[in-house]
Amino acid sequence: MTDIEEEFEEYSGPSKSQVKREMHALQALGQKICELPKKQLSKLPLSDIMMKAVEEWHRIKKNEAKRRHLQYVGRVMRTEDTESIQLALDKSD
Repeated sequence: MTDIEEEFEEYSGPSKSQVKREMHALQALGQKICELPKKQLSKLPLSDIMMKAVEEWHRIKKNEAKRRHLQYVGRVMRTEDTESIQLALDKSD
């Protein structure tokens, strides 16, 4: 085996830093969604779980609790069709 082949065999996916950057991006997109008015929210292709997470975010009053809930929103965003959501957001701007 050549050095290049060994290097490709050792690659096991994105680095931990890359995964964290992607998760922060999803969390930021989730925060942007949470801060939208209800009229714009209805135009986005969001799942029922995501809509419930957004509704819950609006009920939370304390900043630390909102921050923790945004982490949850980021996890829910992993299952969403982020490309469609981003397209809908771009159209509404």
